[in-house]
Amino acid sequence: MMTCIRFSVPGEPVGKARPRFTKNGHAYTPDKTRSYEAIVKRCVIKAMKGKKLLTGAISLSVTAFFPIPQSSTKAVRETALSGEMRHTKKPDWDNVGKIVSVALNGVVYADDAKVSHAIVDKRYSDFPRVEVAVELCGE
Repeated sequence: MMTCIRFSVPGEPVGKARPRFTKNGHAYTPDKTRSYEAIVKRCVIKAMKGKKLLTGAISLSVTAFFPIPQSSTKAVRETALSGEMRHTKKPDWDNVGKIVSVALNGVVYADDAKVSHAIVDKRYSDFPRVEVAVELCGE
């Protein structure tokens, strides 16, 4: 039996921002990062209904669909939608993957250290979103 959890997060993808520091030297997570992690967590909780935490090595696939810039010509737009043109701007691929993997802590797996294989793909779409698939490695 293959264990695979799939879900989608509506809206423009967000990357995990670096921690910020107060004048006293205390670290905190920026609001935008905390808010997006909460959105991802709400989406995955729905997908996990009735399922137990995955144990063992985890494979994580994250496909981030970014909006096509409004200033794009029709030709550029078509190239972006076909997948010939990829999203190469910020946020960086690793920050998109990290914000998702951290949000899954305690919901899909005990700790994102369990993720031993990950793929992050950045594309364009008329419907910005992030699609996530999580499964046990080797299944």
